[in-house]
Amino acid sequence: MSTLMLQTAVQPPGPAVVPGPPVHRPGVPIVPTQDQLAKLRSELDVVQGNVRVMSEMLTELTPSNVDSSDLELLQVMSVVGIQLHGFLSRIIKWVNYFFAR
Repeated sequence: MSTLMLQTAVQPPGPAVVPGPPVHRPGVPIVPTQDQLAKLRSELDVVQGNVRVMSEMLTELTPSNVDSSDLELLQVMSVVGIQLHGFLSRIIKWVNYFFAR
């Protein structure tokens, strides 16, 4: 896979605004809207694409054959992964708030 193809495949997840837990009545199911589900699916597709790209790079690259553009791309993917971790951590806390009741 060329570096150009890899660079276009790596995308950070969209800006995620995860509000604090809204007021929710226990026992009332949370039903996401179709737009919310579509956005989640779209962002999940981006994440899956990034994982495939990174997996392929880690399989093919060795320390002796890494050029600067591949290294730069791995660094960008690392930053995106860290951001995604923070986003998922907030989502998990938010979901736990509702299901831990």
